[in-house]
Formats: sequence, C-alpha cells, structure tokens
Amino acid sequence: MGSGSLLLNAKKYATEPGYIKYYGQELNTSTYNLARMNMFLHGITPENQVLRNGDTLDGDWPTGEETDFNMVLMNPPYSAKWSATAGFLQDERFSDYGVLAPKSKADYAFLLHGLYHLKSNGTMAIVLPHGVLFRGAAEGKIREKLLRAGNIYAVIGLIVNTISVFSIKELPEEELAKDKDQEEKYSLIEAAKLLVSNKYYLMICGTYVCQQIYTAMLNMGIYYMIYILKNEDLYSVFSWAINIPVIIAMCITPMLVERMKGLYRMNLAGYILGTAGRVGVIIAGYMGSVPLMIAFTAVAALGMAPWQGAMGAVVASCSEYTYLTKHKHIDGTMYSCTSFGTKIGGGIGVALCGWLLDASGFVKEAAVQPASCMKMLHIMYLWIPMILSLVITFIMSEMNVEAANRRLREQMEEC
Repeated sequence: MGSGSLLLNAKKYATEPGYIKYYGQELNTSTYNLARMNMFLHGITPENQVLRNGDTLDGDWPTGEETDFNMVLMNPPYSAKWSATAGFLQDERFSDYGVLAPKSKADYAFLLHGLYHLKSNGTMAIVLPHGVLFRGAAEGKIREKLLRAGNIYAVIGLIVNTISVFSIKELPEEELAKDKDQEEKYSLIEAAKLLVSNKYYLMICGTYVCQQIYTAMLNMGIYYMIYILKNEDLYSVFSWAINIPVIIAMCITPMLVERMKGLYRMNLAGYILGTAGRVGVIIAGYMGSVPLMIAFTAVAALGMAPWQGAMGAVVASCSEYTYLTKHKHIDGTMYSCTSFGTKIGGGIGVALCGWLLDASGFVKEAAVQPASCMKMLHIMYLWIPMILSLVITFIMSEMNVEAANRRLREQMEEC
C-alpha cells in the first residue's frame, strides 16, 4: 500500500467516489501511519478505510467476508526477498501454480496475492520491474500459466517511451507559434479525409501494423524454445537479447539522428541492419546454433530500435506535411489516429498466431508436436519476422517526409 497515493488514484476516476471502500496493507509502521493520515487528508471517512499494518505475503489478508475486490492497485517493492517456504504451495493464493516465486524475488508472489483477491470481472494494475517479463524457471512457469489463462490484458513498458521523449524536437518553433490562438475544429469525416490524403500517415500506419504482427510472431518464441530448441528457459535469454540492445539504442538515438543528418537515413539504415539480423537468425536457426541465433537477434533489435525513439518525431513531421499541403493543423488527430495501426496490427497479430497454430495441428499440453506444427513454428518465429522486417524496410525507403517538407517550404518561400 505504501503511503496510499496509488490507492487514492481510484477516487479520481470514480463516478461515485463516496461509495469506494479502501483496503490496504503495509509492512512498514511509519509508512502505514502516513497512509492513514493521507486517507483522512483526502476526505476518506473512517468507515470507508480498512488499513492494516502487516506482512502481505507471509499472512494472507483480508480473510473475512470481503476477500475479493473490484479493483486492485499495487506497487510492491521491486524484487524483495521473502521466505518462500514449501508450506506456501498449500496457500490458496499460490497453490494453482505449482511453484513459488523465488526467495530473492517476490514480484510474482505479490502479483498472485493481488490476483487472488480480485473479482473475476475486476481490474488490477501492478507496477513491477521489467525482469518479470523475461526471467525463467519458476517465474517463467507462473508467467506462462497467467498468459494461458488470459489473465494479462496489457503490459506497459515505460523505459522506451521515457527515453524517446528526449530524442528529437518535434514541430518547428515557428510553426508552433503560428496561429496558436486560433482553435481549429474539424468534423470526423473531414479529419479522416485529411489523414487519408497524407501518404506518409498511411505509411506510418502500415509500419505499425507490421510491427505489431512482428512482435506477435516473436512472442511465439516460447513455443519455439519448448518444442524445437527443447529449453524453455532460453526464452528469457532471447528476450534480454532484444531488450538490452533496444535500451542502448534508445539512449543514443539523438546522437544517431545528428550523425546521420536526419530521421530518414537513421530509420532506413537501422531497418536494413535489422533485416540483415533476422536473415542471420534464420541461417543460425537451421544450423542449430543457439549462440548465433541470440547474437543475430541482438543485431536485429539494435537496428530496429532507433525507429521506436524516432516515431514520435516522424509523426510530427507527417503532421507538418498536412499543414504544408492542406494548410490545416491536425496535430492531435494525427497522434491519436496513428495508434489505429497499432491496435489493428495487435489484433491481427494475435489472431494470426492462433490461426496458424491451429492450422498446423498444434496440440495443447502435448510433450511432442506433429511435424506440421514444427514446420509452422519455424515459419512463424524465423521467416515471418524477416519478411515483415523486409516490408518495413521498403516502407522506410519511401518515408522521406523530411525531404518532402523541406521541398514544400522552399516552394512556399519562392512564392
């Protein structure tokens, strides 16, 4: 519970905040007292707050009549230590999973505690370190069961977007200053026409769709590791081989933009490198060399990552293109609607994975899959990501919106 700040966020989004009853538990006595004071300062009446000073993991609470909730909000200490004694395997919070979170990292123990106390139609949000997405062994088994049960709705990773906001200036200052007092409003149909008339917007949406399908195929890596490489713990290794290069590349994106004199060259060169990396993964995969597959996976991630840091700036340039060609500002609409490609691609990617696995004869829980399924796993994890990377590289080669804007500004100056 901490000081109760996260818990009190529920009040901000409730239509009837006076009817909310708050339950919270905190191990540290000083922080617990601070949470109680915080509740009173925010106008929470005594009958609507049930706070407890105790250990969340070692002793389950609450255990009375109200044990499940409409909403669970948690920000537990990252990778805290806990006892993880064998007796917890009989604890109803953890017994369904057959394993316990490791003693040195209680992240999944906190997650399962919160999930146990959540209603079947409730919503839970928990802040955890990125390691919970990649670590194997017992945590990998818990994570797989959560995914198979459909308990995970979304994962939001902050590191990429946190760094990318420092990458590149977006719209030119003179454009931002121009007509800033004039509020422009468009109908839904007019806004849609403006978006569709911008070929660069369509390219960005196409790129987003391909990226989401690409990610969905890489997520099939867990099956590739289990049934082809015969070692599911390798999934976390491959995940680190993707995420570490991404973080490194995001940190140096501003420098790359400056060195390569613009977004276009950086993004195109990055995806050429990324596609070459995926080709290397295919070759290494058929050679049976796991170390080479990991190395080429890292190369591919390193090449593709700068686009993630630059996409916000490319959208800004795309918005500027509409202004220069149509003399209309649609900045907010442009940013909102670029998520359309992400949503469409995410849906297609997940559905396509299910269709392909089903068509291949995948047998759930089987120790050995049929030959048709093994071939399909090669196609899904090796070939489709490379083909999608190649498609994105082609789109990148056509997405020189910076040059287009520069030419339009020069034409305007000449007139």
